[in-house]
Amino acid sequence: MSTTTEKELIKKNYLLSLAEEMVMIGHWQWFLQTNEVLWSDNLYTLFKHEPESDITYDTYFGYVHPDDKEYVTACVTQSIEDKKFHGFFHRILLKDGSVRNIHLMGKIFLDDEDNVVEMIGTCQDVTEQKEAEMRLAESENLYRYLYENAHSMHFSVRPDDGVIIKCNHTLCRSLGYAEHEILDTPIFKLFSSAKHEEANVTMEELRGKGEIHNIETSLQRKNGSLVEVLLNASSVRNEFDEILYHRVSCIDVSERVNSAKKLKLQNQRLSDFCSIISHNLRGPLSNISMIADYLQTTELNGVQSEMIGRLNGVVDHLNEVFNELVESISVRYDTEILSEEIHLKKVLKDVIESFENQVNSCNAKIEIDFSQMDTIFYPRRYIESIFTNFLSNSLKYRSPDRTPHIKFRSEIQENEIVLSVSDNGLGIDTELHKNNLFKIRKVFHDHPDARGFGLFMTKTQVEAMGGSIWVNSKPGEGSTFFVSFPIPNT
Repeated sequence: MSTTTEKELIKKNYLLSLAEEMVMIGHWQWFLQTNEVLWSDNLYTLFKHEPESDITYDTYFGYVHPDDKEYVTACVTQSIEDKKFHGFFHRILLKDGSVRNIHLMGKIFLDDEDNVVEMIGTCQDVTEQKEAEMRLAESENLYRYLYENAHSMHFSVRPDDGVIIKCNHTLCRSLGYAEHEILDTPIFKLFSSAKHEEANVTMEELRGKGEIHNIETSLQRKNGSLVEVLLNASSVRNEFDEILYHRVSCIDVSERVNSAKKLKLQNQRLSDFCSIISHNLRGPLSNISMIADYLQTTELNGVQSEMIGRLNGVVDHLNEVFNELVESISVRYDTEILSEEIHLKKVLKDVIESFENQVNSCNAKIEIDFSQMDTIFYPRRYIESIFTNFLSNSLKYRSPDRTPHIKFRSEIQENEIVLSVSDNGLGIDTELHKNNLFKIRKVFHDHPDARGFGLFMTKTQVEAMGGSIWVNSKPGEGSTFFVSFPIPNT
């Protein structure tokens, strides 16, 4: 053999070994008459077996996983009987305890008498491939399970003709169809005739944008009734950016929509009730008050005069309670109240001026710190009412042992503006009164002007605009009231 031929042969052997190493494969040769087996170098490496000359079929079979030995024997026997090698997969158990998956491929050679005398083939480690296939299968099974059993209705639509090519059980169950009644039908089958044009516009938008979000619409059941849904969709594309299909999901929001309609109707009824009560009761109360006033101008004996005086007190109290109730109900159901840009410091100063006599009489010290946030978007009369109630309470329930010190402050906490009002007054036992702090007609101190309406009204106004109110207080130390205002989206 020439030197050049030798070098070429060495180079080819090297390339073969390198290729086997890169794809984790080895080749083998089995002479059945002598049971002699030859392994390539990389096959020794794959089996972590020390190279030796005396290799037999039993050497290989010794590595076969115990649970696969019967299967391997059957595959080899079948190949010999058929005189054609049938490739197969099985596991091997290495001496270090690790388990690998291998793929056997081969070819059978016969002698002149048609007997199997030799097999050659490859043995490839496909552990990572098998694990990847298993993970993919698990992922596909999970996706299929979630798709079929999802709370939302899912279906897929062909982009060119809008035909439904896939749907889940939830869609069929929600609309009352069998799967075969939906598949291969136009998407318009799922919509009432009144919604066909809207559905067509939605599909056109989807084709143009590639996705659409939170479209409020309705699907039609097989029996003709409607299901209110929130629709989202996206286009699935291939590597060439061509649309394969549109994937659509619909969330049933019928209960939420119906609840909103019922709530709106209920609010309207309450508002109407408030108007009726206000209209029908104000007149009789005014008449009673006028009659009592008139009777007081006539000649009455002592008992009669006392009774008329009591009647006036009862009428005044009824008027007060009536006005409070009407005002609180109006706040809860006044959906048309307008918000505007409010400068807190300016509004508060106007409120303080209206309390000038009370502030001066007790030398109250009032601090204002709206440096973090001085401007909010809110109904003016609500802000004025909130400031008025807080300032009035701080002055009304001041401690006789010290000069009143009241501090108004604003700050931003996450996505809210928080207004706080602190004082050093009598304080409240919040543990004792925790269930009554903001309820109507609940008072916590003896005071001739205590009505138990201010905090209730403040809470009503704050919650009507989506905010919240709370208090930290200790008897004898004072109170701090907090009100949160949602920051509107810009």
